[in-house]
Amino acid sequence: MTFLALMLAYVSGVMLFIGLYWAGYFDTQHGKHVKSAVFNIIEFVLNKLPSPIAELLINIFEYFFTEKNKIFVLLYCALVLSGNLVLLVDVIPILYIVNKEDNHIQVPFILLVASSILYCLCSLKDPGVIAEGSNLKYYKMYRFDNQLYRPNLWCSTCGRKKPARSKHCGYCNKCVARFDHHCVWTNQCIGYCNHGYFIFFLVSIVAMCFNGVHMTLTALSEIVEKSKLWETKYVDSNGDHQPMTFTTLIQYLFLKYPRKVFLVAYLPVMTVYLGLFLLYHLVILVKNQTTNERYKIYKLKVNNVIKDYKNVYDRGLLRNLKEVFAPECKTLSNSAKK
Repeated sequence: MTFLALMLAYVSGVMLFIGLYWAGYFDTQHGKHVKSAVFNIIEFVLNKLPSPIAELLINIFEYFFTEKNKIFVLLYCALVLSGNLVLLVDVIPILYIVNKEDNHIQVPFILLVASSILYCLCSLKDPGVIAEGSNLKYYKMYRFDNQLYRPNLWCSTCGRKKPARSKHCGYCNKCVARFDHHCVWTNQCIGYCNHGYFIFFLVSIVAMCFNGVHMTLTALSEIVEKSKLWETKYVDSNGDHQPMTFTTLIQYLFLKYPRKVFLVAYLPVMTVYLGLFLLYHLVILVKNQTTNERYKIYKLKVNNVIKDYKNVYDRGLLRNLKEVFAPECKTLSNSAKK
């Protein structure tokens, strides 16, 4: 039970950190103090370590979080495959004992294939890189709002004029049209040409996690019911027989079926987090905004540069949907080749 509690605390801590980061907490005055204190502690620890070890840790951190790499891609694949393997080996056989007539493999298989295809589309498809031939097309696509984007600005790295809504990605070292964010899990930018695939990918992942929770809970409920665990008694530390409690039941199940209980504890957290992340992207989709733009608006308001922001890119629900889910990327790629 102690391990389970530590695992839940760890997952909750990570989700809290990610939530605070996305909410912009670390850009507030109090958040900056917290961030500064953390960096000071890390610097103090590194200074106490031998120079070769400290340098190695810094290089590892920079490789993981400041350079484009496939570490998180491999980690994502490992998590998805291991989760589905647990379903196949530990969960589905129990479900077939409960109900032999239903096809318990069909739904997880469809979700796995769908999410894999969408993942590949997000990772491999051009997100809208501004190349020599497509620069003019992207430049004419959006007008400048003179708040977040101003005309006649040049990218100091690419040496090209910056179209409105574009941004140079430090990971990919390229300018991307309608830049939303760089996703380390797909090792690719999310921009004009693949934002729609990314939203569908989030839908598939949320559905896969939710289905995993449902299937695993059904299997564990069947184990509890068939074994009549609620009717059994356990021996406490004094040697007395006590009626089964929820805490003791979870501890027993975790010791005997650790992989199933781990999924039940981990997947609901991921379902909620990814569901909220999906909801966030749907909200900015309806408004025709990007994560990059929301962050820039927040920074400008915090620094009292602007008080109100008028979104000139909101063209109505249907046009906003068309822009994300049916972008004119083929025309742009053809012009770039010419």
